[in-house]
Amino acid sequence: MDAQVLWYVSRATGVVSLVLLTAVMVLGMATSGRAGSPAAATSGVAPAPAAPSRFGPSRFGLSRAGVHRLHREMSLVALVFLVVHIASALVDGYVGLNLLDVFVPFGADYSPLWIGFGAVAVDLLLAVGVSSLLRSRIPRPVWRGIHLTAYAMWPLAVLHTAFTAGGDMASLWMQLVVAANVVAVVAAALRWRRRDQHPDALARRAGDLRHLAGNVR
Repeated sequence: MDAQVLWYVSRATGVVSLVLLTAVMVLGMATSGRAGSPAAATSGVAPAPAAPSRFGPSRFGLSRAGVHRLHREMSLVALVFLVVHIASALVDGYVGLNLLDVFVPFGADYSPLWIGFGAVAVDLLLAVGVSSLLRSRIPRPVWRGIHLTAYAMWPLAVLHTAFTAGGDMASLWMQLVVAANVVAVVAAALRWRRRDQHPDALARRAGDLRHLAGNVR
């Protein structure tokens, strides 16, 4: 394949991956505040009656289960685009990356800091994906702790995109794409922070702590 085509494929799939990861983050925050908790159920902490939410499944016209399913499926689509992004960058050879640079941060010859941030983001994404596959076999607090690393993965992905896009970041369209992604996640985080004080969320956290304490004993 022509090297220029590979370069454009890598850039395009990188941007699409970021947009999809942003959507996954927003959907995850939209449902995390009131998601059910096996730990809470076994700890004897009964959740409070559901209250109308200004930011929930109704925003997407889907049931809560539908939003969870969309969150999972969009994560898989994002992973596919990310694999194409990485593979095309490796095959292209313009920046001289190797497979080790994909997973081991800050060792690349080209832009080691920003490529390194991308490698850390990939590692965190893999950790989240593997823990999700093993969710039924690991304690919920452990799964939740690993899953929360997505909040570190996303800004690293943004920095990687912004500072390895080269001349693209000088263009208005790329600046708007990055800005829109940041605004979307910040807005979702602010709403999630408010919803996190709901009695259901507080009861779930108390149940998780008791469940974890029981496992430790």
